[in-house]
Amino acid sequence: MDAGCPCCGWWGGVAGGSLEVAGRLARTALHMAVGNAAGEKTILRLQAAEAALADDNRRLARANRSLNAGKNKIRSVPATDRKGTGRPGRPRGTAPAINCRPQDIGRREVADMERCPEGHPLSGITETYTRVVRETRVMEQNVEHTVCRRWCRTCRKQYTARVPGAAKNARVSANCSAAATTLNMNGLSHGKTAGFCGDVLMCGGSRSWSYRNKISAARRLEPEYDVMRRDILREPYLQCDEMWWKIPKSNGGRVMVARGRRLCLVVRSANTGAVKKMLPGYGGTVGQDSNTIWLHAGGDHQMCMQHQYRLSKKDLKHTNPKGDVLEFLTALKRLDYKHHMYDGIGDPHTRMVAARCLEKERSGLLHGSHRDDKQRTMARYRKRHRREGRFMTTHMYQKDARGVAQDSNGVERASRRFVAVRSDGGGNRTQRGMDANSVLFTVMATDWINKKSLFEHLVRSASGDG
Repeated sequence: MDAGCPCCGWWGGVAGGSLEVAGRLARTALHMAVGNAAGEKTILRLQAAEAALADDNRRLARANRSLNAGKNKIRSVPATDRKGTGRPGRPRGTAPAINCRPQDIGRREVADMERCPEGHPLSGITETYTRVVRETRVMEQNVEHTVCRRWCRTCRKQYTARVPGAAKNARVSANCSAAATTLNMNGLSHGKTAGFCGDVLMCGGSRSWSYRNKISAARRLEPEYDVMRRDILREPYLQCDEMWWKIPKSNGGRVMVARGRRLCLVVRSANTGAVKKMLPGYGGTVGQDSNTIWLHAGGDHQMCMQHQYRLSKKDLKHTNPKGDVLEFLTALKRLDYKHHMYDGIGDPHTRMVAARCLEKERSGLLHGSHRDDKQRTMARYRKRHRREGRFMTTHMYQKDARGVAQDSNGVERASRRFVAVRSDGGGNRTQRGMDANSVLFTVMATDWINKKSLFEHLVRSASGDG
């Protein structure tokens, strides 16, 4: 007899126990439905219990941090309670700035294997993925160029073809020359630079070779240096700083640095009058420290408030003030800190009102009835205020117009790269070497500001490509 459906036998009639089988299957389906409903209720109950346990864990962790902070006598703020502190993270969807995947691919290769480590043959490819690796190849190769000369009947001159990738009369390529100069300008001495080029690049010579190579690179970049000295006068705002550079048998050893938005100028000076020669006729705003030589350049000035804040902080820590002087220095330190707080005001009118309030408060503090000590600490601050007081709130009036900052951290970061070169010697303590350093420092700092490569700049200069 036909059993009907091959799965359950429902349509096969009474024969073969089809009704019994159908009933058993129906009961099973009913139990499964009831079990699913009960399972869903159980899952929801467990999820609620899990959320409650997570809340208890966070509450107990916060209480534990508070107890530990009280025990150790420190102030602890949970990360969930901090508002407006720290730097904002990377916006969602934007590429990371560090350790990002390079976009320019030089060559493509295939990494494959035919046998496993045990020696057995492998089957077909199941999956592939790409991985980008940055690679540097150091190879020694001597190239002999046959240089052709041709005669031009129209110009009645003889022309010689230029050897690609090399400077005129140079025995090393532009890459090797640029590598040696870049190493030296990043703090490596001439002896170590020559050793690295000889051991790794196979092109180096002696210490004097590294020094002559730097002088040649500076000589090639002098036209660009002259253009930068003219163009920096168009900057509306410059951050200026100076540092000591010992030059024996010379009238002075000061290096002056001026940094703008696009350019950075480095000039060696022997006296304070060189500031006018460095920035002749400059009428913009000069951001500076307490050195008075920069008051001879620029139309307006902005004193670095970080230097002002450190002065009062240093006197409070080392001079052990008492009485009125202690009260005066504490109030002055608090006032200098207000400059930093008020710099976050965005509305121009509110910034001007805040600047006038700061000026009035500082003037009232300095002309108050405090009694000075034997070291004449307050007299020193009053003298400084007469000379620099009107230049402490310039950033609050001109921030939107010229981008004036309340500190000179930008030029300090640029000068930090020069300090490593200052102590290596090797010709840097002569007038000729210092003049070369001024040119190379200017180019290096300008490339650093514009996020360009000094190495590529030196390669183009040495190969004659601009």
